[in-house]
Amino acid sequence: MAILQPTDPLIRNILVPTDFSQCSQKALLSALAIAKDNGAAVTLLHVILPEQLFLQGKNEVEDAAWRRMRKLEADLITGTLPQDVAHHLLVEQ
Repeated sequence: MAILQPTDPLIRNILVPTDFSQCSQKALLSALAIAKDNGAAVTLLHVILPEQLFLQGKNEVEDAAWRRMRKLEADLITGTLPQDVAHHLLVEQ
């Protein structure tokens, strides 16, 4: 079993689920601040519910989710959100 050294980061990645609401935006800002302080990455996750696929169509729902995720990513890059944090985007069904 590996023993953590005092210099080992305790937080390496923070998973942030989002529904693109104002509350999830606040959670993302908090996660970004924690990640920056700890040298961690942030993985932003949006889950598409089966009902959405049935009611609106798979391609439309997935495309809309990816557009919103890319908007969040653009906000990170342009400085609308805190920068200097590694990040990953996931849209899952």
